Amino acid sequence: MTTAELGEERTQQAAVKGGAERLSPRAVERRARILSTASRLLGEHGYDGVSMRTIAAQSGVVEKTLYNIYGTKDRLIAAAARERVSFILAAAGEAAPNDGWGMLRAYLSLAVRLMLDDPRVAKAMARIHLEHSELVGMEEVFQVWAGGALNLMEQAEMLEASCPRQSIIRLIRLSVTTAGLLWSKGELTDEELESYGVTRVVETLLPSVRPDRQGEMMAELRTARAVLARRYEDRSTTT
Repeated sequence: MTTAELGEERTQQAAVKGGAERLSPRAVERRARILSTASRLLGEHGYDGVSMRTIAAQSGVVEKTLYNIYGTKDRLIAAAARERVSFILAAAGEAAPNDGWGMLRAYLSLAVRLMLDDPRVAKAMARIHLEHSELVGMEEVFQVWAGGALNLMEQAEMLEASCPRQSIIRLIRLSVTTAGLLWSKGELTDEELESYGVTRVVETLLPSVRPDRQGEMMAELRTARAVLARRYEDRSTTT
């Protein structure tokens, strides 16, 4: 470890002990580089094919630095996965800042776009989201973000006052995780991925949406189901 790295690590550790992690701009850039490298290597080699030594070497840091920051490979990869999810959620919030349903819909579109842009990384991350959900912090992330979307929907008088919020948030999280996993295993095609996510999320929300506000979601659901049905229509025309 270089003298500069050692100094930064001590500063960061002291900040954590003090109750808040305050990173220097250099440390922020270095962590971003580490997480980006970890994501890329995960896509290229899979979880079992990635080592802390390789991530360190290709990030331009010494291996000890990774252990000082993250502790284990599991935690490092989980941090990379969480960074990826947080990026999509932030972008969705910017796309529809005052529209709860619009925010959820934007998330599904943005997530699919990012997955299809780099499918190797996305398929590797799908496994991480499932097997290391607690480390990634998926429940916490969706509690805040999906909870915020539901708040906006309630303010817009889209949801019934008695809607089961915690159940809805959990089912949205599971719907997103399941969609990514099924796609990574080839059970969903690229064309079906977003429609599957829309179907699951709309079906979760509809029982709690006021009848006079269901029109837009029902239209989305019909379109998504039609896309999913094409697989069987195509088969019937070729037999």
